[in-house]
Amino acid sequence: MASTNKKSKFLDLPYGTAMHRLRKAVMFQLVQQAKRDICYRCGLVIGSVDELTIEHKQEWEGVSVELFWSLDNIAFSHARCNKPSRFRQEQILRVQRGFGRCSTCKQEKPINQFSLNKHNSCGYDHHCRECKSIWNAKRSRKKTNKRTYPSG
Repeated sequence: MASTNKKSKFLDLPYGTAMHRLRKAVMFQLVQQAKRDICYRCGLVIGSVDELTIEHKQEWEGVSVELFWSLDNIAFSHARCNKPSRFRQEQILRVQRGFGRCSTCKQEKPINQFSLNKHNSCGYDHHCRECKSIWNAKRSRKKTNKRTYPSG
């Protein structure tokens, strides 16, 4: 304990924090050398050690312990791209079970009632096709009502 306190005092930060930063710096250098410094989420280069995070490609919690330990399930990403959100995790789990929850009507429906959307982390729209259709119709009516035609 005295040795750790001495190291912390010398480094001017907790020794555990310093070791974590050192390991992360070594890992970032190895990631760059292996040319794996491309963000799994956005596809852009991870430019600094501060941006580097490790994430699981497939949700493992409540699914499989093996997925947690599988190195094939690990990817690197920017910290800003790897923000866990409860909504995202719930959507991914539902999709894996073949269902989605519409954020408009709040109903759980079979996944085939949702359009594909590569921009969402779960891969599908957050609105079911029925709600999306109603929304598009309302939007279309608003646009039509705004048009003015010259009298002639």
